Amino acid sequence: DVALPVVEPRTVLDSGEWRKSLSPATHEVVAEKKVMVAMRDGVRLAADVYRPAGEGKFPTVLVRTPYGRVVEGVTRGHPFAKRGYALVVQDVRGRFESEGAPFAPLIHESDDGSDTIDWIAAQPWSDGNVGMIGGSYVGMVQWYAARTGNPHLKAIVPQVSPPDPDQNFPYEGGVFLLSTAWWAVALDQIAASGGIPRGVDWKKALATLPLTEIDTALGTAHPFLDEWISHPPTDAAYWKPYRYQDRFGEMSVASLNISGWYDGDQPGAVQHFPGMRRGAKTEEARKHQFLVMGPWGHGFNATRTLGDVDFGEQAVIDLDALVYRFFDRYLKGIDNGIDGEDPVKVFVMGANRWQREKDWPVPGTSWTKLHLAGSKANKIDGGGRLALAPAEGPADVYAYDPLKLPEDMPSYEDMTGQQATADQSQFPDEESVLDYTSPPLAAPAEITGPITAKLWVSTDAVDTDFVFAVNRVTPDGKVRALGGGIQRLRYRLGSGQDSPVPPGEVVEVEIDGWATSQRLETGDRIRVSIASTGFPGYARNLNTLEPAHTATEAKVANNTVHHDPARPSHVLLPIVPREDAPGLTFETADEPHD
Repeated sequence: DVALPVVEPRTVLDSGEWRKSLSPATHEVVAEKKVMVAMRDGVRLAADVYRPAGEGKFPTVLVRTPYGRVVEGVTRGHPFAKRGYALVVQDVRGRFESEGAPFAPLIHESDDGSDTIDWIAAQPWSDGNVGMIGGSYVGMVQWYAARTGNPHLKAIVPQVSPPDPDQNFPYEGGVFLLSTAWWAVALDQIAASGGIPRGVDWKKALATLPLTEIDTALGTAHPFLDEWISHPPTDAAYWKPYRYQDRFGEMSVASLNISGWYDGDQPGAVQHFPGMRRGAKTEEARKHQFLVMGPWGHGFNATRTLGDVDFGEQAVIDLDALVYRFFDRYLKGIDNGIDGEDPVKVFVMGANRWQREKDWPVPGTSWTKLHLAGSKANKIDGGGRLALAPAEGPADVYAYDPLKLPEDMPSYEDMTGQQATADQSQFPDEESVLDYTSPPLAAPAEITGPITAKLWVSTDAVDTDFVFAVNRVTPDGKVRALGGGIQRLRYRLGSGQDSPVPPGEVVEVEIDGWATSQRLETGDRIRVSIASTGFPGYARNLNTLEPAHTATEAKVANNTVHHDPARPSHVLLPIVPREDAPGLTFETADEPHD
């Protein structure tokens, strides 16, 4: 039994009369270790069971993890069991004391999850109602279990959970996510020592070509890494069995989605909530979807500060109380009012307060286009401008050399997201990056919701990538990220489609820039930057059509971004009107000028 830090309730999320109805922590606890649970093919998975002592049947919360069941059991076992829940913590197939090695991510999680739920429901201490909880991969497995339609699974709490494999992990915008290689190394390190990778020369390793040699460079040997690299996201036959977001219509679970604005798997939560709210199997399930988005990285609800940014005393909440309340309602049937409240809670950074909303995206959002304008945007102090209306202007051109690596590398050892808020004003001003800056804001404005770029582009190469970033520039010159994304040109039409663009042909590309909630102040500027590399976060496009798993030769691409009334390249911002921040207005005329 581990004493966890106590967080005093102080926000609209974790305070209220409902706290009086939380299941009291009054039970004694019985723990059963290394219970071997047989799957349908005979493979046995190791689980620890924590449950209330004595007679009785109880709802169960299941955690299925590749990271070792001991830590999850130590932190969650006694707190849940004391409140009248059984907690089952299981090593997934091929990990730690579970059979079925080698570990093969995603493949068995639906069947194994459903088989484990059936086993739980058959136990004498179970009342047949099962929920699931956990973060990252431990969140993802909940969706794989939910897509089976197992009737005993009533509620899930996916925390910082990735979406479908072509939406973030291991591919995003058609580009391989290099932190997948970090994850492979982390699996080894966690199994060997319980730690995460440190002291690795990531720049050298991640620059290895072809991509399938990265595992060798990192000293890991997980077959799935090469296999995923060898199957681009358009290989529908390979990836379809791993998708679940097209099967929300088969799911009838309540879900509490939790993530942060700086979480590396953020697209999951902001896709899962609206997907289930509109597409779940039953009307009852559609009404029981919730979303919590905080000022957090992948290590969510851990600190009020990221880097040198302090988000205030409301940044860390009593999240455990929210989770108990959710399971009390959907596993125990306690009428605690949760399903009568606004289902979306977002933390507005800058204002540093939680905001309740009725839906996501936020109803009443003013979708505002910021158009690329001006010219000579290859320098920050050049002529690149942002305007509220499209304007005539020459296209901007830059050269992208895949073999030119950035001088500075972000830390792959930062698990909390501290570097996500870093001031970027000292970053080098590269001619291979186009920068477009707005006039100063005339009044405060709030950006809350998904950010999207729509660009008209061309290239002299047979393929390339386009990357955009939206930054806040404060009057004292600090530059901080708001959002951004990446898109491989050949995969611009979406899942399952490979459509290379002939050199010189102008096409429209839409890029998902993730989501944020940030209050901007009077005098702030907005800057949009466009480039063609997301390295070291994403694998480089070598500007050829050679398959990524064999490609070693690179070509320089001369890439063009067009912006005029006929080809109005822009970034679409979700401006949410508030009483003290009515909209997006600028101090000076927003017409472009040289």
